[in-house]
Amino acid sequence: ASEADWTIEYSFFTVSIDLTDAGHECMQAVLGLLFTYIQLLQQSGVSQWIFDELSSICETKFHYQDKTQPISYSVDIASNMQIYATKDWLVGSSLPSKFSPAILQKAIDELCPTNVRIFWESKKFEGKTDKVEPWYSTAYSLEKLTKFTIQEWMQCLPNVKLNLPAPNVFIPTDFSLKDSRDKNGSPVLLRKSLFSRLWYKPETTFSIPKAYVKIDFNCPLAVNSPDTSALTGESN
Repeated sequence: ASEADWTIEYSFFTVSIDLTDAGHECMQAVLGLLFTYIQLLQQSGVSQWIFDELSSICETKFHYQDKTQPISYSVDIASNMQIYATKDWLVGSSLPSKFSPAILQKAIDELCPTNVRIFWESKKFEGKTDKVEPWYSTAYSLEKLTKFTIQEWMQCLPNVKLNLPAPNVFIPTDFSLKDSRDKNGSPVLLRKSLFSRLWYKPETTFSIPKAYVKIDFNCPLAVNSPDTSALTGESN
């Protein structure tokens, strides 16, 4: 879920949901649950601790971002120059502005059934559409939904208890690097069990507060037949 397809005058807030075959059969329940949670956000009001968490994450991503290609960086800055004040050209929308509960609540309240566009994509609609768009010859259909339709989907849900997330204790605040005694050593085995091994090696080249995690699954059942190899993408 994020802001997308924005211009100076407007933007869309997009929520993308990947459905299994069984999920496609329960599309109405999925959307009903989505709007039920949005309703919870609207009724709960704006919480500053959530804003502060997001601000902290944005600041970390901005200050420790990877180097981008010069052409992409130039395009981003040129775009920012048309929207933001001079002091914010390099920052753009990477860092949030000051906490404004009224503005945030107004934005949340706009996420309502009367302002929604639903794009439902599935192979199950093949041969059941009545329109074709001119650029890529994609078949599609249009159906107008009323706010009452989505309200019915919400009312048909079983009793579910939804809650706002608890504070995230794993958001980092201290980015000071610990001195590594072993500058050129091999990875250290931290943990070994019957089913797993965990290795660790400190990063001593670039001195940045980032970690690279690689997980290697070695399961004989994944390659015991052509079918399982195809399903898991593994090979002998």
